[in-house]
Parts: sequence; structure tokens; C-alpha cells
Amino acid sequence: MILISILFFFFFFNPYGQFTGKSVSSTPSSATIDTGILVIRDTLNGSTTDFVVYSDTALESITNLTIENSLYGKVIWPGPINITQDVIDNIVDLDSNVSITFNFVSVDTTMLSSLEAPATIYLYNLSFLNPRIMRNGAVCPDSICTKISYLGGTLIFTTTQFSTYYAEETPSVATAGVSAGGGSGSSGGGSPSPRASMLSVDLMKVYLNQGETKKEFITLQNKGKKNRIITLVVDQPDLLMSLEQSSYVLTPGETKDIPIIFSAPADLPPGVYYGTVMIQEEQVLTPLRVLIEVHRNKPTFSVDLILKDKQLEAGETLHAQFKVNGLREGSKMYFVIKDFDGGIIFKSEEETLVSSEKSMVVQLPNNMVVGDYIFLISVSEKGEEAIASDIFEVIAPPVAKPPSEEYPGKAQLLWPFVLVVMILLLAVIFLFLRKDDEDKDDEGEDDKEKDNIGGYGDV
Repeated sequence: MILISILFFFFFFNPYGQFTGKSVSSTPSSATIDTGILVIRDTLNGSTTDFVVYSDTALESITNLTIENSLYGKVIWPGPINITQDVIDNIVDLDSNVSITFNFVSVDTTMLSSLEAPATIYLYNLSFLNPRIMRNGAVCPDSICTKISYLGGTLIFTTTQFSTYYAEETPSVATAGVSAGGGSGSSGGGSPSPRASMLSVDLMKVYLNQGETKKEFITLQNKGKKNRIITLVVDQPDLLMSLEQSSYVLTPGETKDIPIIFSAPADLPPGVYYGTVMIQEEQVLTPLRVLIEVHRNKPTFSVDLILKDKQLEAGETLHAQFKVNGLREGSKMYFVIKDFDGGIIFKSEEETLVSSEKSMVVQLPNNMVVGDYIFLISVSEKGEEAIASDIFEVIAPPVAKPPSEEYPGKAQLLWPFVLVVMILLLAVIFLFLRKDDEDKDDEGEDDKEKDNIGGYGDV
């Protein structure tokens, strides 16, 4: 038995550790190992989807895809979501293209196009009494956002498409703290929201030529009595804006010019581009809208545009005056009204004469949402394009006031007259009642006298 065991050992094994029962070739290989798609999500935690357990095929159809920062909020896409369409060099970089901070959620859908889909958003640790949902610096319309609940400081809402979202108190109380002003541009007009009131201008307009880079500045001022940390986030889909740094510390009373870098690639088509700079200080989030006109280098013709009214109600008439300079031949002009989300409200075209000066009247739709809009003119000739743009605001119609509020002077004049009439009326009633009592007393005396006379007659 022992002999058999020894023979078995030497037959299958070598004392030097080589397997001899089966021939195995261990020739070195030059092939590389495919580790699969890598999803970078180091800044995310909590209930964030564990992409490691997904195969490349499974990543093509993820249901309830979740990203979360457990301190600030989370986003859930019901899906299915094909995240593989955003792969670059075998990597999907969520960290660089998703931002979840206090009262702020943003996804760069240019780099993560698969996430441009309906989602449910949670914002944690809010302190508002009655928050409203903001999208790209404006109130999110009901057609895009639906509020689900607001309990215990957590706001939950759904959205049909992704962008930059945050919340603010429904206008009632103005906020204080850091004020900001723009280095160029024009005021947006109208009554700004409480947070926008921190901006001396709420629109920056920048003109660039193809291939040009320039700096514009916004001015931040700390009006408080303690140091304040200011964070800036750029939301500009075409990547024409950037920041030298994203955070600044302002000491009490300090004023600081913050640079924003604008750059137009040489091959960028002329046109109007827009975005938002979000200025965050503690729980205050202030949007600064940015409008960028990119023009052709050494243009042979140009367009000038003036809007007669910058504030209109939905359904009213917009009057635009424009002039085409240097146009050599007749061409078509295109007119567009769009919102800051890129939605087209109005579009038209007409023939233009050489170097013509004209006016245009547009009846605004009755269902336009209150907010800022862009009016754009584009003229093309032989492959060259000239553009001009301006901003106007759709405002809410005034609330009808009772006559006493609309004409307070007249109401105040009527009160003394009414009071005198009431006093006279009471006096007349009093005198009438008193006379009636006196008449009754007289009748009583007469009856007594008659009774007395009757008594003497019987004696």
C-alpha cells in the first residue's frame, strides 16, 4: 500500500514542484487584458449605482440609475439609460461632469448625453418655507418640473430633461449678503427676484470675433461683518466660458473683481450663445445670465437691432427696428425668439433689400411664461452670416386693485361725508323716537284728567 502511494506521488508530481500528470505550456503572451468600461464616480457616495458589478453589456441598459452626494442630494433616472454612449477612451467620467453641492444639481449633458432624460431630483437640508424650483436661473415651468413634496428640508421634484437645478424661496423676503455687478452688458429690467436683487445687473452681454479670447469681470462685494466664501459655477453648453478659479474668500467690506474668460474657436459658426454663471454664498444662489454674440472676422456687412419695449406682457406686441449695413445683394432675414433653454417661441423669415432699414411687429403668444427671452436676427449672403440680438422680458400682468386702493384720495374724501350722514340719520331717528314717547306721555295725562273729572261727578 505504501509502495503504491509512493508510485502515485512520483507519477503525478515531481518533487521539484512541476505538474507532470498533464502537459501544460506556459508560453508568455503579448495579449492585453480588457478590464471593461471604467465609470469614475469617486466624489459620489450613498446610494450611487455600483457600476463595478455591471458588465459592459449591462451598462447599456441601467434602470433607476442613481447618483448621490449624501450631504446635499441625489438624482434618479428611471431609464433605461445607456451610459456606454458617453464612453471616451473606455471611461465614463461622472466626477468631472456631475455637480451635486448644497442646493445645486448640474449635469453636463454635452459630455453625458445619456443623462439628458427624465429624472427625479432630491435636494437635502434646505431651510426654505416654501421653495420653488429654478432651472438655469429662471423659474422652472410646469411643463418641465413637477414638485412632488417638501418635507423635513428635503425637496423632491421630477424633470423631463436635465440641466442645472436649484431651489429658492418663493418671493416674499429679500436676501442680504454679497452683492455683485457685471463688468459689461445691460440690466435685465423689471422687478428682480429676491436673490437676483443681489446683482446690480442680471445680464452680461459679450461680443466676440471668431478665434478671439477676452476677459470680462463681475464685481463681488461683501457687505456683511464676517468672511464669506463665494463659489462660482459656469453652465454654458458650448464651452465658451471658463473661470480662473471657482472659489473666493471676501473679507468684510471687501470688493473684488472676478474674471470670466470667454473664448470663441476660430471655426465656431457666428451666432448667439448663452449660459449662466451661478454665484453661491452659503444658502444664497444667484444666477447671472450671459449672452455671447460671436461674429465673423472682418465682416463685409452687419446688422443693427433695437427693441422698442424691453418689458411686455404675454399677448402684447413686440416692436423691433433693424438696419442691414453693407449688404451687396438682396437676401433672406431670419427672425427668432427663443428662451434661455433654447426653446424656440417664434420663427419667421422675409426678403431684405440691399442695406435696408426696416421695422417688424411680432404678436407674442398668450401662453408665454414670465421670464427673459432673446430676439435674434440673422442675415446670410454667399456663405457669410451677420447676427444681432437683444433681450426682452415677459412680465406678469398687474393685479387689479379695488377702487379704494386704486383711488385712495377719493376714498379718504368720502369717509367724512359718510360719517356726517350717519350722525344726521341717527339724530333724526333719536328725535323721532323721543317725540313718539312725548306724544304717548301727553295721551296718558289726558286720560288721567278725564278719569278725575268723571270721579267728581259721582259725588
